[in-house]
Amino acid sequence: MNSNDFLQIVLGYIQSKEAKQSVRLELTQHLQKAKAAWLAKGYSELEAEAKAVAELGNPMTLGKSLKRLYKPKIDWLLWTLFAAVLLLGFLPLLTLEESQFTPQMIESLFHEKVVQAMLSIVLAIIIMFIDFRQWARFGYLFYGLGVGFLIFLFLFTNQAINGEIYFELFGMMFHAWYALPFLCIGWAALLSKPSLPLSLMLILALIPMYWITIMPNLPVLFIYCTMLLILFLSSSYSRKQKSIVLSGLLLVILASLLWIFISYRNGSIAPYQLARISAFFNPEAYATSEGYVNVLLNQLIEQAQWFGGSSTVVVVGSFSHLVLAQLIQSYGLVPTLGIVGLLLSIAWRLFHISQNIRLPFGRLVVIGALVIFATQLLYVTAMTFGLVPLTSLTLPFISYGFVSTVFNALWIGIALSMYRYGRIISLH
Repeated sequence: MNSNDFLQIVLGYIQSKEAKQSVRLELTQHLQKAKAAWLAKGYSELEAEAKAVAELGNPMTLGKSLKRLYKPKIDWLLWTLFAAVLLLGFLPLLTLEESQFTPQMIESLFHEKVVQAMLSIVLAIIIMFIDFRQWARFGYLFYGLGVGFLIFLFLFTNQAINGEIYFELFGMMFHAWYALPFLCIGWAALLSKPSLPLSLMLILALIPMYWITIMPNLPVLFIYCTMLLILFLSSSYSRKQKSIVLSGLLLVILASLLWIFISYRNGSIAPYQLARISAFFNPEAYATSEGYVNVLLNQLIEQAQWFGGSSTVVVVGSFSHLVLAQLIQSYGLVPTLGIVGLLLSIAWRLFHISQNIRLPFGRLVVIGALVIFATQLLYVTAMTFGLVPLTSLTLPFISYGFVSTVFNALWIGIALSMYRYGRIISLH
C-alpha cells in the first residue's frame, strides 16, 4: 500500500475538515521522515515507502482512533453543573411570604424564573453548536461593536436608574452589560495575535473605559478592567512588556489613592461620597443612613445558623445582589456555602476547559468568560460578608433577573462551544 492510499483510508474516517488537514500534514511528515530513513538503509523508493506505511499500522484502526479523538464532544459535566444551579435558582423564590407578596405576584415571579431558565438552556445549546474559531479573524469588528454600543447607549439613552443610563425599547432595558460579550470576543481575538503593538493595545483599552466611566456603571467598569488585565497576562506578550504595564497600572492606582486622600483632606469630596466610604468601614455610625444595609447584613450573619432559618431580617435586594443573605437567613450557612461551592465548580470547569484548548483565540475567550463569571461570584460572596463595598453585581443563575441569568448562560454556551471545537488546531 502506498502513502496516498493509506492517507485516503485514514482520512475517510474523520469528519472535520480542519482535523483532516491537521492529520494529513502530521502523517505526511511522519511518512516522509520514515521513508528517508529506509532509503538511507539501501531500500528502493517503493520498498522504503511500503515500510514507512507499514510502521503506522492498520489504516482502518488508525482512522477509527483519530475519529474518536477529533469528534466534537459535549462537556456533560459542565452541563450538569449548569442545570443544577438553574434549579437552585428557584430556592430564593421559595422563601417568599404571602405577608410580603400576593399569591399572584409569587406565581408571576415563578413563571418568569421558569422562562429565564428555559431561555438560558436554549441559548447555551444554540451557542454550543456555533464554531467560534472562525471569529478569531474579526477582532476589530467585535471590539468596534462593543465600543459602538457604548457610544450609542450614551447618545440615545432614554432612561436613568440610580445614576446609571439605559436605553429602553419595547419594554427591554439595554445597558452597558450588553457590551461585555463583544469586548470579550474582540479582545480575545486581538490578543491572540502577536502582531498587535503594545501601544495600540493600551489605546484601545482606554476607549471603552472612558465610555463606561461617563455613563457611569462602576460594576461593568470593574469587570471589564479585570477581564482585560487577565487576558493581557494570558496573552503572548513578553514578560518585560507585561511587567511594564503592571508597573504603570500600580502607579495609576497609587496616584488615584493619593488623589482621594488629598481630596478628603481638602474637603473636595462630596458629603454623600464621604459618607458612603465611611459607612463601609464603620457602618454602626451610619446605621440610619448609608450604613443601614451593612448593619443588617452584620446582624444577619451573626444570627445565622449552620442549618435552617434564623430570625427574619428584611434586606432590600434580597433576590438580586444580596440573594446570598436571603439564602443564609432561610436555609443556613452550610447550604448557602454549598451553592457557592457549586458555582465555584463551574468556574473551575471553565478554567479546566481553557487549559485544554489548543487554539489561542479559543483559550482566551474561555478565560474571559471565566473572569466575568468568577468576578461576579467572588465579589457578591465577599460583599455579603461585608468584605467589600456594596454594588449592584448579582450572583450568577441564583439572583432573580433576566439579564443576570441569560447573560451568564451566554458564557456557558461559549465555553461549551470551545470545548466542542477548540481542541482542533486551525491551520489557516
